[in-house]
Amino acid sequence: MKPTDFYTYAQTIASLNRETVTATVIEDLNPSAIAMVLSSFADSSHIAIDVETRGFEPYDGGLHGIGLSDGIRHYYIIPNSNVVALLEELNYRVTWVLHNAKFDMKWLEFYYKFTLSKVEDTMIAAYVLNPDRKLKLATLASEYLNRYPMDFSELVMRYSSEPLTTKKGGYYKEVEVTCSHCKGTGKERGKARVKGTKEWEVLEDMGEALWVEKIKDMGKELILEGELYKPKKCSKCNGAGHKLELEPVVPIDFLPLREVGNYCAEDCYETVKLWHLFKVMLVKEDLYSIYELERNVMPILKRMEVQGVHIDQQRLGEVKELLKSNVDFWGSEYQLYDANGNPSSPSQVAKALAAVGLMLESTDKASLQKVKDSHPLPEIILNYRKAEKLLQFATELDKPVIRTSYGYTVTGRLSSKNPNLQNIPAKSEEGSLIRQCFVASSPDKVILALDYSAFEYRIIAYQSNDPLLKQCFLEGKDFHGILTGMIFGYEWDFPSKKLTPKSCLQQREGVKSLNYGLAYGMGASKLSRMLQCSIEEAQDLMAQHRELVPDIWAYLHSSRESAIVNGYTKTIWGRKRYYTFNSPCLQGLTGDVPYNYLEHLMADKRISYEDMAQLRESMNHPIQGTNADAIKAAKIEVFKQVCIPYGTRLLLTVHDELVLETDKANADAVYRATKKIMEEVIDLGDIPVIVEGSIAQSWGLAK
Repeated sequence: MKPTDFYTYAQTIASLNRETVTATVIEDLNPSAIAMVLSSFADSSHIAIDVETRGFEPYDGGLHGIGLSDGIRHYYIIPNSNVVALLEELNYRVTWVLHNAKFDMKWLEFYYKFTLSKVEDTMIAAYVLNPDRKLKLATLASEYLNRYPMDFSELVMRYSSEPLTTKKGGYYKEVEVTCSHCKGTGKERGKARVKGTKEWEVLEDMGEALWVEKIKDMGKELILEGELYKPKKCSKCNGAGHKLELEPVVPIDFLPLREVGNYCAEDCYETVKLWHLFKVMLVKEDLYSIYELERNVMPILKRMEVQGVHIDQQRLGEVKELLKSNVDFWGSEYQLYDANGNPSSPSQVAKALAAVGLMLESTDKASLQKVKDSHPLPEIILNYRKAEKLLQFATELDKPVIRTSYGYTVTGRLSSKNPNLQNIPAKSEEGSLIRQCFVASSPDKVILALDYSAFEYRIIAYQSNDPLLKQCFLEGKDFHGILTGMIFGYEWDFPSKKLTPKSCLQQREGVKSLNYGLAYGMGASKLSRMLQCSIEEAQDLMAQHRELVPDIWAYLHSSRESAIVNGYTKTIWGRKRYYTFNSPCLQGLTGDVPYNYLEHLMADKRISYEDMAQLRESMNHPIQGTNADAIKAAKIEVFKQVCIPYGTRLLLTVHDELVLETDKANADAVYRATKKIMEEVIDLGDIPVIVEGSIAQSWGLAK
């Protein structure tokens, strides 16, 4: 089916009729029931499928049921061994529609080894259409279908067979348990100690005389505490002998099957209806190819999440000891200024800083960075927080296999959580040590890590066509160094970093900060803080930079101009991000928006803080988004051309880096093939795309 062979928006809206969705619940999926379902779906081309589960991950709980709907007929099936036969019969002839397909596919593959063939995903479609929006199914249904489905928490509140309470994202019920303090007696237990010892004995309900006689026989003296011989109510259960505690439960098990079926059917109904709308919108907005990119990379991410990556627990223990010693060291340094203070407490840190004359409105990183040269304490706090954050991350790795979960960001890049791999510092000894804990699954396998070199600046060189930047990449020269020499009046021709004067290296770091900061919309104020110079000096540096590489500045400004005039920016692949400006001076602008005019508006503070942020984001999106598109396209090709034929596994992806695992015997061939794919997946004209990497037993050593 071609993308244009779709329902129209009006047809789909007209077909809704605000009907109540009622599921046919099938508790016994026998051959007769299978035949009924297949017959009812005989003419269906798209079927929504949704699983209701007893946990968030397949290995955390069981599968409760499976919902199916083509938008007209709705089923909720309690799965048994026959469910695979039903799904396989549908699999070869229908397109499956899901919302967050990665989640449902994990469960079906875990429990039934069943893989959906042709899949469309409304969450991915909604994300591509507008990456800044909320992606919950209920939110999209209310916005596009004018339907307001019941939230799961409301379902539990209405229909649960027992009162349940929520706490920290989980569900609990109150259960009566024997009071462990009084062991069900309802009486407070006293204590007695024999003089000269540290041992305490529990006094049961017995008279004082019995104790005295017992101790006299031992030749000891008894020390008594409290009213031990007048039993009183237990302080823990108030004399009841029992108390109520919260016990974690699986909420779906407390709900009527009929209501769960209708709830799931509503989700399926909304999903299939949304798809008929979104596929039209994707074509209309020229975003269908980006949707296909995201849809095709989704199963690969799902596979990466399920298989996970192995952690060397012995090595991790050593790293945690080192990180703990760092936390202890910086904690002791902090206590030189605040003896009993807690460096993790913002209020106590603020008091400690005030005591040394630093009155700050906030103790966040940016505020401490501003004053770190005024006194040793701010840098101590920053170092303590860094060490504590790394230790906390290392603690999250305390299991043989970790499985991170990948999500979406507004630029197109992937995020990760549980654990967040982006919390590992890119260039630090501690970061390298943590990466060394990520190892191959067996001694006969190795880890390959491949990373794009200066990728975002190569994209800028291609998009801006700046002659100096292009020349440096074509000739393999140090762009940051050459530009530094041009700004400060000398030729950058040092044979190596070791032979470069320290002052020149410091100047180069400043220029490099500006080079990369420009792509994120950095202004003179932030640059002055980074370089620890005056705003006037930062402005002068930026003015010289603009004179030397005007095409880079013109390209970045063109992105702002597109955001203002067109309402969006886009990547080389065509991914769009949309902007809505509320500042009156930006509304209604058409055609060219002169650079000096926009700078004048910002200097006069006629552009709101929120719109300033959007302008900065508009400069970065085409660059970072193109980077994200390229690495996703590379994953797809690496999986097809490398993983399948060589039995290689894609383990991790962080920004523009791929981490793989393969047999030692295939390592060199896999490395060459992966490098070639990554370098050829994007065409930057005459700008060379360079991928670097290595092979080792761990991620850290291959990095």
